[in-house]
Parts: sequence; structure tokens; C-alpha cells
Amino acid sequence: MAVEWSIPIKTDWMKEQSSHEPSMEYAKDIHRVASTLKNFTALEIGMAWGFSTLALLEAGAKNLLSVDPNALARGKEESEANGYTNHVWTCCKSSQYWAENDSKFDLIYVDGSHLYVNVVEDLYEAWARLNPGGLLMIDDWEHKKNIKAENDTSEYGVSIACWEFWKDKVSEVNSVGIDGRVLWFKK
Repeated sequence: MAVEWSIPIKTDWMKEQSSHEPSMEYAKDIHRVASTLKNFTALEIGMAWGFSTLALLEAGAKNLLSVDPNALARGKEESEANGYTNHVWTCCKSSQYWAENDSKFDLIYVDGSHLYVNVVEDLYEAWARLNPGGLLMIDDWEHKKNIKAENDTSEYGVSIACWEFWKDKVSEVNSVGIDGRVLWFKK
């Protein structure tokens, strides 16, 4: 029987967070899905507290680029504390990143803004930069606050954006799945 992965705890921050079971389980979900790829390049839209960052690095990302506009995001600190030198952080909004970059990746994890219009942009831009056979992973698709307001300003529009994206891209999606809290599309 394989040993189940758990997030490494090397900082006071992660030690403090380790008692939050939903976050620890979510990191395991990310790790499990990402581990289906080998020696992959990854882009992370939103790294916040570092759970997804560590899960992706631990799953075997040979290079990870994180995009997050929050100067207080913890992902870089967590990756450095765990000895990862293959992690780069760009402090900007995803819309700026998309406008200035066209690099391709094997895995793209989307957990940035949850506004419907921003999620739509992130999904379509990520799909355009995903290598064949790559994975697009999405957070908060099932959040209880998911709605699409008439003026597209709802705080959580992830589920509607994901549904519309899948409907639009169904002919390009080789497979789709849900693993714990992770929704994923394989190109």
C-alpha cells in the first residue's frame, strides 16, 4: 500500500495551518491529480497560502511559475523553506500575465480571482497555453457562493464559468474529472 502524501511542514505558518483539515485535504487533492503527470512544467494562478504551491512542487513540477498580485502571498516562502529552487513568483494580476506572456505549460492550476469575468478569462487563456495532454485544474468550482450576477460582479462565479467553458470546449477536452475538490480538464 502506497503511503499517502501530506504537505511538508517546515515553517511556523504551515505548522499553524496544519490544523485546518480542509486545507490539508485540498492540498492532497491537488497533489493526487498533479501526480498523474511526470516531470511537468506548471503555471499556478493564485498561490495565496502556499498549499497549492507545495502540492504542485511535491507532485513533480520541474518548473513552477506562480502568478499572484498579493505581496503577502506565502507560496514563495513555503517553496524556499522546503528547498525548492525551481519556483518563480510573478507579483501581478493574471490579466497582466496573460497580456505579456505566451509560454506553454503541461499543467495550469487556476485559483485566482473568483469573479465570473476573471475566471472566464483565466480558463480560456490557460487553455490556449496548455500543451497537448496537459491538465487544467480549477479550485472553488463547487463553492456554495457560486453565482453569476447580472452585472458579472458576483464574488464567486467559478462554477458557471467552468460549466460554460466545458460546454464551449467539449470537442477539445479529452477527459474531465473531479478529485476531491479539484475539477480538472485534460487537453
